[in-house]
Amino acid sequence: MQVLERFRYWAGIFVPAVVVGLIVVLIVSSMSRSDISELRNLVLAGASIVGIVVVIFVPARYLPSLALVSFILLPPSMMPNAFKVIVPGTIILWVWVVRRKVSFGSVAVLGFFWGTALFSVASAAFSVDSASSGTWILTFFMSLIPALIVSPSREERDLLEKTFLCAAGFLGLYGILEFLTKRNLVYGALQSLFGSDFSVQHWSTYRPTMTFGHPIPAAAFMAVATAIVMAIWMQRRTVGTGVVLLLSLSGLVVPQTRGGIFAFGFAALVAVAFAMFTQRASKWRARLLGLCAICIIALLFVSAHTNILSRFQSGEALSALVQRQRTFPIILDAIGGMDHPFGLGPGVPVEVLGGDLAGLGYVENFYLQALLGLGWLGAIFLFAFMGSIFWSAWRSQYLGGVLGLLAFFAVIATFNAFDGYSSIFVLFSVLIMYSKSADQGLQSDGAGRLFASG
Repeated sequence: MQVLERFRYWAGIFVPAVVVGLIVVLIVSSMSRSDISELRNLVLAGASIVGIVVVIFVPARYLPSLALVSFILLPPSMMPNAFKVIVPGTIILWVWVVRRKVSFGSVAVLGFFWGTALFSVASAAFSVDSASSGTWILTFFMSLIPALIVSPSREERDLLEKTFLCAAGFLGLYGILEFLTKRNLVYGALQSLFGSDFSVQHWSTYRPTMTFGHPIPAAAFMAVATAIVMAIWMQRRTVGTGVVLLLSLSGLVVPQTRGGIFAFGFAALVAVAFAMFTQRASKWRARLLGLCAICIIALLFVSAHTNILSRFQSGEALSALVQRQRTFPIILDAIGGMDHPFGLGPGVPVEVLGGDLAGLGYVENFYLQALLGLGWLGAIFLFAFMGSIFWSAWRSQYLGGVLGLLAFFAVIATFNAFDGYSSIFVLFSVLIMYSKSADQGLQSDGAGRLFASG
């Protein structure tokens, strides 16, 4: 009976959404270009009004989850220029701050954060592109401050977990359908409406972009969400969570991005290692066997498709790998040749730097980006800040938060995360809130602990 009630609840949400999406597709496909332009302005105005009303009047406990949903559904490529610096998710988080009581967390986390801020400003002073550096600093700190000065309640954390769970299942299913049909049905129509370059396919095989506009951020989110769903399944082992994990794993593979698969694999290996040392080893072994079975079924089913295999074995994929390998010595040489320790400025595109750096075109590694932009000193503070965030999550011993952060820290090493997809700051902020420890606002009941006894 409970399963039937849940099905009716979610069906009441998703069925109307699908119907509305199909109506939008039919309307847009039958309109002329001039009519589409007028409709676009009308949609933007209406969406802005609705968004303001929702954010103001929705109960505050839903706002972190709403920020996560905005990150998923509103890619920067489809946003007006005004929302490409301060994205809607960041605005929602600041409304949450205003409506909640400020409660500062770990002194170490805040110390490393403000140290990073200080060195970022210093780096911007030496930047070869001060406008890009200023934009990066504003986006980075405006997105992360809310997660550091307000601690979520138990209910808000549980709502975030449910949002990750639903998003993983929905996007996994959507990605599979897009992969099979080779068409992004809903966002393809929105591309026509907003006149953006959303989901432009220029690869040898079709790579689903889901709602993100590019397969790499799609795979990045799926890696994080799948790691969290894996943690939930390992704790509960319900049939519904197992189905969501299967869908999420399939959605992780179909964008054909090795970085996302690597990041999830890293988180999964850590989960296995920790689970084997728990006091409930016999129970964990059974769960791990079930997890391995689910992973093998999903990965074999999706990876067996010839398009995916041909993508991983193509010269295109090989050249991308070579590009990443040659990035390391070029970046390290550039840093070593600087006459000051503040880098070339955060957020500066490498094409404006000249020489071998310009020849790279892009730096597909967040950590190398940080070294280049902030210099050694600034990067040390930034990495220490990230490490302190993980240590805080580790102390909380919530498996979902730990694995989510591990997957995130791993996947940003595989693409130009913070420079190439600005709204990913919102995902980082939400992950910080989701993984906050018990002494920072969450009531500890032992559920989901890494080393729970009994």
